[in-house]
Amino acid sequence: MAEPPEPPAAAPGPTEPPPPSSPAPPRSRGVVSRLDRLLAPVGRGATALLERAFDVSALAARTAVRLVPRRTSLGAGPRELFRQLDTVGTRSIGIVALVSFLTGVILVLQSAPQLSDYGQLSLVPGLVAFSMVRELGPVMTAIVITGRVGAAYTAELGTMKVGEEVLALETMALNPVSFLVVPRVVALAIALPLLTAIGDWVGMGAGALICDLQFGIGPRAFFSGALDLVDLADLFQGFLKSLVFAGLIAIVSCYHGLAVEGGAEGVGLATKAAVVTCIVLIILANTLFTAFATLVLEG
Repeated sequence: MAEPPEPPAAAPGPTEPPPPSSPAPPRSRGVVSRLDRLLAPVGRGATALLERAFDVSALAARTAVRLVPRRTSLGAGPRELFRQLDTVGTRSIGIVALVSFLTGVILVLQSAPQLSDYGQLSLVPGLVAFSMVRELGPVMTAIVITGRVGAAYTAELGTMKVGEEVLALETMALNPVSFLVVPRVVALAIALPLLTAIGDWVGMGAGALICDLQFGIGPRAFFSGALDLVDLADLFQGFLKSLVFAGLIAIVSCYHGLAVEGGAEGVGLATKAAVVTCIVLIILANTLFTAFATLVLEG
């Protein structure tokens, strides 16, 4: 039997076009996206830094207003001020004297051999006195007080904030700045210049001791050479630096304490931030002081 014929092949229909591919993003958009990812954290950090600087400035302004005595304002009273003076001043003399003594020893041991090689050993007393009075005395004392007192300010106020003691003051219509910030600012403004003066004399005394024992420069010759180089302008500059450093330490430390959030962990983080910020601001302020005095006043 004959096989049936095969059916004719179907005519090829129109081919469907491939689906359109999505256009590739332009390279410029990818570069902008990467830059946005890189610069966004910088912008957020700069914004937070400016906000924090504004808050610190606002606290400083409120403190300055509360420093003016008024009949209607209730403050902490002299007892709290004397307590803060004892904490800041009396109990800090030992550590300030120790650090200043070692600083004076280091200055002599580092400078005297080098100057002796050039026959200029007589310049050592003036170098030690000038360095202690204008630079190392105020800066080292301020850094020591930052670690000892500034951290204590932040921890104390932060603990009060976490324990809602600051809120209790506000509930009783009492200003926390008058009770908590003003006594600490005043005490530090009084104590830090005095501690700096003590540190200056201890540092120079240590330098005189090492010069007498090791290099044959007696105490009379040492202090005579020191006073020949240091004048009242140097003493005033060191005093002014101490006042500025005291304000920075007190305001920044109190700000971080009053801004604590998150319990005990927040107190620790705020204390660390306060100490680091104070040290950076002290170095920055000292740099500005030195640049102004050297380039403008003496230039």
